[in-house]
Formats: sequence, structure tokens, C-alpha cells
Amino acid sequence: MSQLYCKYSDICSGCPDIKKNLNEQITSKKELLLQKLPQLSHQDIKILRPAEDKFRDKIDLTIEDGKIGFYQKNIMTIFDMEDCPLLSPALQTLYKKFRKVLPPIKKGSVRLRVAPNGLCGLWLDISNLDIKFLLEEKISLIKMLQYFDVIEIGQKAKNLTVVKDKTILSQPQAIKFFTSRPS
Repeated sequence: MSQLYCKYSDICSGCPDIKKNLNEQITSKKELLLQKLPQLSHQDIKILRPAEDKFRDKIDLTIEDGKIGFYQKNIMTIFDMEDCPLLSPALQTLYKKFRKVLPPIKKGSVRLRVAPNGLCGLWLDISNLDIKFLLEEKISLIKMLQYFDVIEIGQKAKNLTVVKDKTILSQPQAIKFFTSRPS
């Protein structure tokens, strides 16, 4: 099987095996799993991957000073990632929309998800000062609400809500966001 092309493969820490072909990636992942769980055998491990590329429906990134992406290999610096060949078409579209409305925060973790039913989610794990700023500034959060069905902010998973033209964080709600793909 062929090797996936990614223009960031020389600098991106997100996919350490990107330069290996698919069979080598599978072997490497099985070996790692067997090291961590020695009670398993090769026959116990089944790799379920719908495609060689465009299979990710969620992605965890870092946002820092107007850039969003992964850390570069061997250095703790974020590179600005325009796209990723592993994102599903729906997640790639959502990611491009999010890049247009990146919140003006100093640094934080970002998770983007697209559920099988099309539900789009954003999770921002950012400092309390950045949360306070975004809630007072409102414009960035209102722009993000155009693209996301669910926005959670902070470590307590509070949902972004607009009440009487005011952006607030409501109490966490249990939302069934994902189900496993059929095998």
C-alpha cells in the first residue's frame, strides 16, 4: 500500500509514522500495542480504518498567538497548519471555517469533532483570563456559533449559550456526540 503525502510530514509531530506505508504503520502500531498489553496476540488485534487517508472525524490541536496546529518535531513551537490529509471531508470543511474565526487567545487546546449525524463540536481548553476576555468581547464566540452545534469552554465542559444578547457559560450537559462506526 502506498505512503500518504503530507506537506507537513518533515515538521509535524501529529503523525510520527506518516512516512511509512500503510502496512508498516499497521505493523508498528500492533507491535506497540503488544508491548503495552502483552496478554494480547497478533490475532487479537484488528485494525479498523475506513481509508488510508481522510479518516479522522476529530482532531486535537494547539492554538497559540493566532496560529493553530501541532507542535513541530523536536521543538515546542506550533506551526500554522492549513489542512491535514487525514481529516474527513466534513472535518476538513469545519477546520477551514474555524481557521477563519480563530479566537484571539494567547494559548490553549482545541478539539474539533464531526459526529456521524453531522453534529459539529468545539472544545476550548483555555485560561480563565482568555475565557473572561472572550465572554466580554462576544464577537468571536458569536462567529464560532455559526459553525458549531456544541461549544464547550474550560475544563468543566461548560456550554456556550447566548441569553439576551449576552454570552454565558451554562452548566455542563450530557450530549451523546459520538457512536462507533460500524465495522
